[in-house]
Amino acid sequence: MPWFRGNLFGVWLVVLWATAAAGQPDLEQGQGLGTELGMPGYLIMSSARDTTAGYQWNEGPGPDQISLSWRQGMLTVPGSLVLEEYSLADLAVPVSAKLTGAGASGSLEWRDGTYEINEPVLLSDGQVNLLVSQGQLEVVGSRIRYRPPLSDNGQKPADPRASFIMLAGILLLIGVLLRRARQKMNKGS
Repeated sequence: MPWFRGNLFGVWLVVLWATAAAGQPDLEQGQGLGTELGMPGYLIMSSARDTTAGYQWNEGPGPDQISLSWRQGMLTVPGSLVLEEYSLADLAVPVSAKLTGAGASGSLEWRDGTYEINEPVLLSDGQVNLLVSQGQLEVVGSRIRYRPPLSDNGQKPADPRASFIMLAGILLLIGVLLRRARQKMNKGS
């Protein structure tokens, strides 16, 4: 069933993107999806630099573009855009003052606050495009942070590195105990 959901999401993503592109004004001409951000800012992608968070970089979908995709969405940026590190594992994507956003309920108003995403939402400034279906947007001035949704049980997904550290600790303890046992056997003979 997970492969079906992933393929269905991919088909849905392409259809939504094509529908949005066909039905929306030309973003390159400065006509946005709604209210513009009004000042240059940053789109912060939470945990985008964490290799265990499920994000994957790809080339495309267009020429000279790269995309960051995950289960609930896709970020598309020009290949020449300089992305910045933000905090420990986040990624900061510079956006222009023309950033606009819209979903099925209408265009986004850029008011400070935290908003749950429960429908497909497209944010775009003509070069940077973010399409998401779930998660959370936090708006603070010209900084927009996207947080992916929690896992199905309502908690953040467990970090597998903790299990590896525990396994390494157990293996180290076994090695020390075997060495002590060998030393005691050598003293006894």
